[in-house]
Amino acid sequence: MLTVYADMVGDLFHVGHMQFLRSIKHRFPACKLIVGILSDSNVETYKRLPIMTMTERIQAAQECKYVDFVLADVPLVMTEEFMRLHDIDLVVHAHDITDTQYDEAYVVPMRLGKFLRCDYNHSMSTTELIRRIRCRTDL
Repeated sequence: MLTVYADMVGDLFHVGHMQFLRSIKHRFPACKLIVGILSDSNVETYKRLPIMTMTERIQAAQECKYVDFVLADVPLVMTEEFMRLHDIDLVVHAHDITDTQYDEAYVVPMRLGKFLRCDYNHSMSTTELIRRIRCRTDL
């Protein structure tokens, strides 16, 4: 069985997250999908502190029907040792093709030919949800 790994922040777990995970299961229907949730401290090194705690983000991912297993506090930079430890055959990440900031984090699976970049969902993101909340004058 193919083991596919996708790491994420998963903050304010929303339809964009679910669509990304569904797209993996649609492309690889018989795969075991492992989702890695990044720690608050890792996330804060490259973006804002998550609104939800890591425990809440893990629980949200576990409730998604497309996810088979969730790992907590995963490394920001993918290593061959981590892939071997979890029998990962393919690493998937959603980001724009022009956004090279992620290349460093996925250099190992790229070198091994075990990386798949998916298009980022611009219609829904945690940043967009936060923007909507801030725009509401009645809150």
